[in-house]
Amino acid sequence: MTPLNPLQTLRRSFLSLLFAATLTQTVSAQALWNGNGAADNWNDSANWISGATTPFDISAGSFALQFSNTGAATLTNDFAAGYAVNSITFLAGASAFTLTGDNSITLNTNGAIANSSANNQRIEFDINTLTGGNRAVSSAGSTTLTFTGDITGSGTFYVTGGNVTMEGVVSAYVYRTNGGTLTLSNPNNSFAGEARAAAGVLSVNNIANSGVNSAIGRGTTITLGQSYAQSVSVATLRLTNDYAILGGSYGTAGSGTTNRTINIANGTSSVGGSNLAGMGNYGGGILENAVAGETATFNGNITTSSRDRFSSLGLQGIGNGIVNGAITNQAKMTVTKAGTGTWTINGANTHAGQTIVNGGTLIIGNSQALGSTGFTTNGTNGGTTVTTGTLDLNGQTNVNEVFTLNGTGNGGVGALTNNSATEASIGNGIASITVTSSSANVGGTTPTVTISGGGGTGASAVATLGVTAASFTVTDGGSNQTGTGSNTYSTPNITAGGGQGASAKVTVAGGVVTGVEILSMGSGFTSAPSISFAVPGSGNVNGVVNPTFTTNNNNFAAEVAVTNAGSGYTSAPTVTLSGPGTNTAVANLSSVNLASASSIGGSGDLTIDAVVSSTNDTSHLTKIGTGKLTLNAANTYTSNTALNGGTLLANNTTGSATGSGSLTSLTGSNATLGGNGTLLGGAGKNITINQGTNLMVGSTHGLNAGGPQILTIGDALAPTALDVSLFGTLQFDLFGNDGSSTSLAENDRLRVYSNTGVDLTNSILQVSATGLTTTTWAINDTWKLIDWTGAPTSTGTPTINPALLPTLAPNLVWNSYTTSDGLYLTIADAIPEPSRMLLLIGALGALLIQRRR
Repeated sequence: MTPLNPLQTLRRSFLSLLFAATLTQTVSAQALWNGNGAADNWNDSANWISGATTPFDISAGSFALQFSNTGAATLTNDFAAGYAVNSITFLAGASAFTLTGDNSITLNTNGAIANSSANNQRIEFDINTLTGGNRAVSSAGSTTLTFTGDITGSGTFYVTGGNVTMEGVVSAYVYRTNGGTLTLSNPNNSFAGEARAAAGVLSVNNIANSGVNSAIGRGTTITLGQSYAQSVSVATLRLTNDYAILGGSYGTAGSGTTNRTINIANGTSSVGGSNLAGMGNYGGGILENAVAGETATFNGNITTSSRDRFSSLGLQGIGNGIVNGAITNQAKMTVTKAGTGTWTINGANTHAGQTIVNGGTLIIGNSQALGSTGFTTNGTNGGTTVTTGTLDLNGQTNVNEVFTLNGTGNGGVGALTNNSATEASIGNGIASITVTSSSANVGGTTPTVTISGGGGTGASAVATLGVTAASFTVTDGGSNQTGTGSNTYSTPNITAGGGQGASAKVTVAGGVVTGVEILSMGSGFTSAPSISFAVPGSGNVNGVVNPTFTTNNNNFAAEVAVTNAGSGYTSAPTVTLSGPGTNTAVANLSSVNLASASSIGGSGDLTIDAVVSSTNDTSHLTKIGTGKLTLNAANTYTSNTALNGGTLLANNTTGSATGSGSLTSLTGSNATLGGNGTLLGGAGKNITINQGTNLMVGSTHGLNAGGPQILTIGDALAPTALDVSLFGTLQFDLFGNDGSSTSLAENDRLRVYSNTGVDLTNSILQVSATGLTTTTWAINDTWKLIDWTGAPTSTGTPTINPALLPTLAPNLVWNSYTTSDGLYLTIADAIPEPSRMLLLIGALGALLIQRRR
């Protein structure tokens, strides 16, 4: 006989609860509706058949009632209130029925109501569960089983499959267990337990705070997912506006608010009295707003059953959502934004998994909203990836995160944006620390984390210890074990040792327990843990009988969490974990990676102190929107930069702000390239400022702020064949006047280094001298605006428009000229020389003679 694997064992234990009603039907009397009575009433025995017996009297109650394809569509329960049934089943070939009546029925413990037909079914009378216990409700395929009456009592309804709608008031506990949709649509539901869905969809049109009746009851917790699934198990809480209930109008969940805790079930669970460590990949939950234009608000925290087990949280729908609570417990959770709506996360979140934007817009309201400060091991390094959709930093400063960008964002507004009036920034600190390997920590001494080097300061982190398989040694494998080979069985409880959250499976070979497989390492262990098993006969489902272990405090593993990201890091610092044993870890610096051609935009300003890199040469960066993007790092992306809107400031102090690719501004967009850093470009690349766009030397223009600035194009140490074409408006600020001297202290200056020269064709000169008395300046006062000593040739000269330059004395004019080393701005005499005046008079005389003829 092939031994049961853990999932089979678990399913049998769990399903014995859910489907006990089905088993009961096999031993209780069955009554099949045949519709032969004079009226379509239940109390007419002529309407029923049991086996070969007809008429059949069911007035005694507690029968398994069945309905097929015979009789009328509407059938009436005319028994007295409380009439008891064991089950109600619409058989596979049943037509569509409506079961109605003025009086309630009682569904006995372990009872079931099942629609096995291909038609929708409807039950309109109240259903009571006076005796507590469990009931199972299901509907086959895509059909819907609808209850319009109240569901009352102390029992639990397990909705085990298909689509079920409950429109009446629900005071009994309801639990969605498998796929399909459970719709709760009455705002007066009063069940006090948690609103729970292990899988499928829990759809509600009304939410409220804990303690207040609503479609999701009045409990304090909403639990999604299940901890005992062998594979991914994800449940959805769907908020709708389908509120036409019994002629009433109760509002919409899409614009509702709740303070309830959202719990993602991903850890240990208790089924049938046995504590079972989660065996699956992870449990997950989705919050979905299905109401376009409405915003739902979640003020409670989001937590998980186990910190160490993987889990997922989805935020999706065509509607919008706000999560004001925090993702707590430093969970290994992945957060995914999907759908076309906009969701805002405002908590100081501690999840160590990824944040993913797959659609719509995700707005953050906290610099730590993207998480990645949780305890991490190899494979749980966090980071935020925008695949499609938009991430809006919303004015948050010093966000330290590993960003990966793809695409142009939601509606083309940018993959990464800031639409707040407050400037946002991405820091250059440590986003997370990955423990790459760890070994015995003798005595359970928690390592001290030291961070050094990398050019930055201020970063700090803490470590915690969890159990490993080497923490436990089997001394007696027990007896009567089922299974051979590599079968594994869960049930051990790991406690003591100062820690918490650890879980494991035991490995069985040849009928004997041979070892331990760690599912969750837990945290906080400082001494030898304890491991124990349920006593045989108390509900232990795995047949493990009294194996014994010795435990030790010599083989813990470390995890590390960042407590302060620090700043100023230009390379990954060294992370040292002190204490017994050998532990190695690496720091993951805040960064922005262009995984494909991506855009950064928004109406607000954004500063990126982190390094921007690219996956390949086609992962181009496009600056869009009216805001200002400041690049402060020595960026390494090899793809091109398109300046299509707003302002791009190159304010780096080393390397190249725009990597090694080309930069081109969009003609007529009024976009501006500025700053006081360097754009290196490279051989065969170009820096092109097209007409209708601006080149601004410095971070501002016309404000007399910050003093003279220098912007550099090209490599001063090793000029290359970089094509520099400046066809737009060239903006400079003057800060003083030193006569014919061209001191750097007088004005902004552009430096160009290129083996192919610089082209100024059709460019326009715009110069500001805010705060200076320019009417006292004199002839031959000169300023050097562009230094192209590093470029062999120049083409063209800028147009001088007096309206775009400072006002001079009436007898003076602005002039510009070029030499082999640069472009100069100078002041000239507005009165022509005598020889030129004679020529002018002669020309005027000739014109007058011609007119007289």
